[in-house]
Amino acid sequence: MENTVPTVPLDLDTDEQFLKDPWGVWDRIRKEYGIFRAEPGTPAGESVWVCTRDQVIRDGYALGAEYFSNAILFPYRPPAERQLGLVEMDPPLHPKLRKAMAPHFSPRVVETRRDRMHEIAREVIAQFIDRGECEFVNDFAKPYVAAVFLEYLGVPMTEVEQMVGWAYDAVHLTNDEDPDGSRRGAAMGHVRTLMLGIADERRAEPQDDLTTYMLKIAADTQLSDADFAGTLLVLFFGGLDTTAGSISFAARHFAENPADRVAATQDSESVARATEEVLRAFGILNATKLVVKDVDFHGCPMKKGDRIVFSTSSAGRDEEIYDDAAEFRVDRDSNRHIAFGLGPHRCIGAHFARAELQVFIEEWHKFIPEYSIVDPDAIHSHGGSVMGLNQLNLRWT
Repeated sequence: MENTVPTVPLDLDTDEQFLKDPWGVWDRIRKEYGIFRAEPGTPAGESVWVCTRDQVIRDGYALGAEYFSNAILFPYRPPAERQLGLVEMDPPLHPKLRKAMAPHFSPRVVETRRDRMHEIAREVIAQFIDRGECEFVNDFAKPYVAAVFLEYLGVPMTEVEQMVGWAYDAVHLTNDEDPDGSRRGAAMGHVRTLMLGIADERRAEPQDDLTTYMLKIAADTQLSDADFAGTLLVLFFGGLDTTAGSISFAARHFAENPADRVAATQDSESVARATEEVLRAFGILNATKLVVKDVDFHGCPMKKGDRIVFSTSSAGRDEEIYDDAAEFRVDRDSNRHIAFGLGPHRCIGAHFARAELQVFIEEWHKFIPEYSIVDPDAIHSHGGSVMGLNQLNLRWT
């Protein structure tokens, strides 16, 4: 008797229940399916396969680019001409470029910038603390992470609000919101013009920033103009978007769970442990790959052109891996989460993200130790490949 392929109605971009409580949805689905076909598939009819369990995702990463290419980022969009450099590359170019870039994202480099992270966090908090309330995502999370990383990248911070808007449009607009892709394309164009303009300035006058380093890396690795531009774009988007999502989900949890925020701020060790729990319990990554060769993977008949999503956001809560997986525990001893992905495409900015989360926990609670959510029903989020909150209103006395 032929096995029935598991099928679940779930659109990661638009499903209302998923956008309201993604981890609740994962916790429910994962108990029954380690992998399933999501309905609907892509607008063009390709299947979208979703992996929810830790071991299934590890098996998928182990198959590598021979079966699952990195040449796509979004589960419901068609493959585009290479735009985002490093993250859309496969071997042999990817290992060479990543090796050249890695020293500029090392723990040592991150530590040299930690004091500045603290300064930036305090500067951003000072802008609204006397109001007794803020819209956390746009008042703190995005300006904070933008200033931290884009300063390192060499991007001037004069038009942060506009740049945040470009990042959202390019990455998070759904097919329903932007049917012809014109808004996404325009946002990509704006960022490309900005970053290539900065690169031209650095060619004429090098500085101690990541864009200057990237010019040398591009020359040493003989990177094409298109892949150089694409890698600058992904650095820009990564610096503005991903960590802001993690910090926003952390703020929501701590606002709703006072005991956890007290436990998280006892000392440096508790801050580090709380950071890992945020990454595990509230993972934001649903990494999408392009199926490039027909394969039967965990009983699912995948065809060339299909998409496969490695939901590390779900894997972090896998009951087969973690005791009390749905609970947030600062005292958790074992935390082998895969929130940053696995293997050659593990997030190159992981050390930056950890440090930014740690500094948020330390500085925010130093100045605003007690706070609450103003209107829980007004919380609004986005899904897709990188999840995050769009709105979180907080209040304190």
